[in-house]
Amino acid sequence: MARNPFADETPLYDGAESDEPLFLHPTSRDRMIENAIGIGLGLFVALTFIFSIITGFSTSSNNLFMGIALLAFSAVTAQLIGWYRLGDLDPKFKIAILTMGASVLLLAIVANVYFWSPPTVNPVCSNMSHGDNGDKDLVPLLYDTLTHTCWYKCPTGQGLDMSVAAPGACKAFAPAP
Repeated sequence: MARNPFADETPLYDGAESDEPLFLHPTSRDRMIENAIGIGLGLFVALTFIFSIITGFSTSSNNLFMGIALLAFSAVTAQLIGWYRLGDLDPKFKIAILTMGASVLLLAIVANVYFWSPPTVNPVCSNMSHGDNGDKDLVPLLYDTLTHTCWYKCPTGQGLDMSVAAPGACKAFAPAP
């Protein structure tokens, strides 16, 4: 029977076992580049999370949840990087860590585009119409999906009178007695 050449007990590294390098030793230049990229990405993620909080309370809670998801992915990536630097992970994880870092960057870019994109135009109402309030200013419209009608979005200090046929009428609130 032929002997398996890969099954022998001789080590692949000729030095002492304690001196065997698990990873290539990074130079100080490599460390500076990694730290600069990490700090830049961390600041971008932190700024995006702050934007998600700001827009989450003012426009939609979806923005807040997207920021939390971004923070969770960033925490997992940071933990993997920490384990990799300690030598606890196999070198094969380097590609996975780089992919996760690129995914976090892409998620932060998508989140910023989503947070700061202008509202889309409603194809049914076209979002603007001339008001019935005696003025010829354009008034934004809201679409009611239950009745499939467009209604005025009244400015501050006015309410929508739905007793009038769609799109309704904006009327000033009566002063409190």
